[in-house]
Amino acid sequence: MANNFIKKATEHLKIHKFRITKPRLFVIELLSKASIPLSAQKIHEELKLMQKSLDLVSVYRILEMLHEQGLVHRDTETNNYFSCLHCDTCPDNTHIFLKCEDCKQVREVDYHGEIFSNSFKRKLSKLKARPTREMIYLSDLCINCT
Repeated sequence: MANNFIKKATEHLKIHKFRITKPRLFVIELLSKASIPLSAQKIHEELKLMQKSLDLVSVYRILEMLHEQGLVHRDTETNNYFSCLHCDTCPDNTHIFLKCEDCKQVREVDYHGEIFSNSFKRKLSKLKARPTREMIYLSDLCINCT
């Protein structure tokens, strides 16, 4: 699975005219192996331990670029990042995540469809709200923690 994300991410960057630099590869590789979402600070610390020279500001910039390109997701609770497992087939606006309350692992649900029910859409319409994205986080206990 890790190599799959690395391959998809590097192909996406090439297609969209981004250079595949060593710092970008370091971050992509680290995220591909992570079992839980990682903060920019944690990524920076891990890269230091691996003797990969990359300043914290660069880590933030790389993460933001990867996020803007839809290659990584940001955990809305912690602002930590994790790789998108469906980055080549994921619609830009629909994401469902299961986050384990114990181990903090985030799993992306493979779902490609409209999530909001008609009744909910009517309520949003009354509020004059027009959501641009559907991102739903569900707390659970993963199979390893039950």
